Amino acid sequence: MALMITAFHVLAQEKGDRYLFDPDECEIIERSMCCSCEGLLDYPHIPEAEVMAAFIRAQNNRRIDSFFRGAELPGMFWAVFESGEFERVAEYRRFELKYLLDRLCGWLDDNGIPHYNDHTDERMKEVL
Repeated sequence: MALMITAFHVLAQEKGDRYLFDPDECEIIERSMCCSCEGLLDYPHIPEAEVMAAFIRAQNNRRIDSFFRGAELPGMFWAVFESGEFERVAEYRRFELKYLLDRLCGWLDDNGIPHYNDHTDERMKEVL
């Protein structure tokens, strides 16, 4: 049985300043492995600041870099967004979903867990 990944699985588990993947889905992951792993899996935890820093780098823009140089993430990130200086929230949200999806798929691949993306999920369509 393969795990179907939806945008909910990737984004809904934001907790504090990191993303972690749903424990209920993790039980499904363990069942899909047919108890072939010894011990517990170390589920991925991704700091929000990591996603933000990757987005900033991906812009390859000196002006944007200057806003964030030496800044405390994630606090400064949202302060710049809310100031109207950087009005690309929708672009960031697409990047965030794609980044987290790539990290989750990489982790599943590394652990030999069969999975596939839900191509009918409207939010996933934006990044697939």
